[in-house]
Amino acid sequence: LTLTERNSQGQRQTKSNSDGAFSFINLPPGQYELRCSANGFKLVVIQDISVHAAMLTELQVVAEVGTVSEAVVISS
Repeated sequence: LTLTERNSQGQRQTKSNSDGAFSFINLPPGQYELRCSANGFKLVVIQDISVHAAMLTELQVVAEVGTVSEAVVISS
C-alpha cells in the first residue's frame, strides 16, 4: 500500500496483515491518495482522502480479482 500526500507528493508505504488490516500513523493533515496492489488483484486507487489533526480516518478497501494492469479508481 502506498499513501501519497497530494501537495508535497511525500509517500509512505506499508503492508496489510493477514486479515487485510493496515495503518499509517502520525500523518500530517492534508489530502491523500492511497494505492493498493496485490498479486492476482486489480490495482485499487482511492483519491481525495482527507486527513485531519487528532482524528481517525477509516477506509474500507475492496480488492477485485484481476490483474495489476487493471484498476479500480474511487474518487470522492
